[in-house]
Amino acid sequence: MEPRWKAIAEKLPAEVLRQDYAGADRLGRLAVGRQCVYYTRLLGGVDYLPFSAVARAYRREEDCSSMMGCCRQSFVTHYLVLVLPDGRLKKLEADRKEEVKQALELLEERGPGIAIGFVGEEK
Repeated sequence: MEPRWKAIAEKLPAEVLRQDYAGADRLGRLAVGRQCVYYTRLLGGVDYLPFSAVARAYRREEDCSSMMGCCRQSFVTHYLVLVLPDGRLKKLEADRKEEVKQALELLEERGPGIAIGFVGEEK
């Protein structure tokens, strides 16, 4: 069954997506091909973003604390954050920190025009 493709920024032909996705390195819900970053959604949908539409990529961790009965529980969520040329951010959630680190290594290798790492805002 073919995935339902959803473009985050630029649209690509389905045949190009099929070939690139088939050879992509799978990292949990993330996948990095030779031309695109893919994110598997529930029920068979796949979001994709071509490397040409990514200006920067970095890893983000967000902490969430909540009360579970009488004690406080803390959860950490890991994201691959992709910055588009117009400044918009696309956060792709990963299950583990290592998956995001591997995705960044693959992006650095396969997408030479993509800046890797977080840069704070200038004041």
